[in-house]
Amino acid sequence: MKLRPIIIYVWVVCALAVASQALLQWSDFFMLSDSDLAGLAALTVLGFISESLALTVRFGGSAGNSSITFLPLLACVIVFGPTPAVVFLGVTGLVAERGIRKKEAMRAYFNLGQYLLSTTLAGLVFLEWGGIPQVLSGADHFQLQLGPALLFGLTFLAVNHVAVSIAVAIDQRRALGTVLVKMIGSAGTNVFYDLLVLPIALAVAFLYVELQISGLLLVIMPLLFIRYSYLTNHKLVMANRDLLKALVKAIETRDPYTSGHSMRVAGLAVRIGEGLHLSKRKLGDVETAALLHDIGKIEGVYAEILAKPDKLSSTEREVI
Repeated sequence: MKLRPIIIYVWVVCALAVASQALLQWSDFFMLSDSDLAGLAALTVLGFISESLALTVRFGGSAGNSSITFLPLLACVIVFGPTPAVVFLGVTGLVAERGIRKKEAMRAYFNLGQYLLSTTLAGLVFLEWGGIPQVLSGADHFQLQLGPALLFGLTFLAVNHVAVSIAVAIDQRRALGTVLVKMIGSAGTNVFYDLLVLPIALAVAFLYVELQISGLLLVIMPLLFIRYSYLTNHKLVMANRDLLKALVKAIETRDPYTSGHSMRVAGLAVRIGEGLHLSKRKLGDVETAALLHDIGKIEGVYAEILAKPDKLSSTEREVI
């Protein structure tokens, strides 16, 4: 049986993720004290909560998830180092993919593999550029390492976006460049927004060093509350979108001949808008307007005229 290209790609990513673990200093993980292991466990629990509050985002025919797990991951690298960070993301990713989102095995393996590969390579960059995990520095107080932390974030996001873009390009048979530009946003805005959590991650690391686990809760819990509020609003927006589509179907019952027309117009309009590089908000407005462009058909007075099999009279044309 011939394997599909996407299946081969998934296994390649998983193999690279496993092989890359040999590049890490696993002795660093086993040197953690009991209090540090407790802190790592607390960050992992926060990772689980972050994943449970993830938003579903779509790109073409594929769907993904957006969470704030990148925040505790950054804090984990700064405080404990790359190897514990790999453990953190491995455990968090496995629970999220198979336990929380219950994704099919192949998709879950790919996501977990690219998470581990991204974290490992980014962790090596962190160490190469002078990053020293707080628990290994021997310092009594927090040591600011902005440069290595920033490079970790950039490397992680670069590997992550490229790996996912290749998967989408193979699966949807689209040009890699087009997918990658869409993934990172115009002028790299999506990457910029992700990196905005860096100061917060540094604050989390600082508070953990100074106040231990209570310091984590001091920063993370309010952020999770804000995220929960945003998730609730997002679900409301999606519910309104579903109601809109139900309205469109009601419109089309007046004119079954053009069933699906509004959905097709909306799809084409969004693709044109993407070609014009409209913002995400503008694209949403375009899609809504396209879906509703035949809203007048819902009026009962038009039902008989729309269903008429013969040529319309001048009066009926005027009504239309």
